[in-house]
Amino acid sequence: MDTEKIGGGHKKDRETNAVNRMVIHIANSKAKDMANKKHHPPAYYRYRENRPTNSIVLTKEIKNLLDIHKRDAAVSYSQLVKRFVDQAYDLAP
Repeated sequence: MDTEKIGGGHKKDRETNAVNRMVIHIANSKAKDMANKKHHPPAYYRYRENRPTNSIVLTKEIKNLLDIHKRDAAVSYSQLVKRFVDQAYDLAP
């Protein structure tokens, strides 16, 4: 045989087993991803389209300032940011 015997098994067999394990892992990962994707009704997608999510990264200092304003105004972060934008661009009714 032209395969080298290493550690009680043929090198070619070990390579084949490694590839098989990798293929099984990839297949299992894709199956998990597909199982985790939840189907939503059309209204959910319309809602998300009209109300997009916007995430931002803040410094601790700015986060603390937002927390103080949020607590004083007794509103959500979303409402607080909307107020700031309205004030900055004179959009308030």
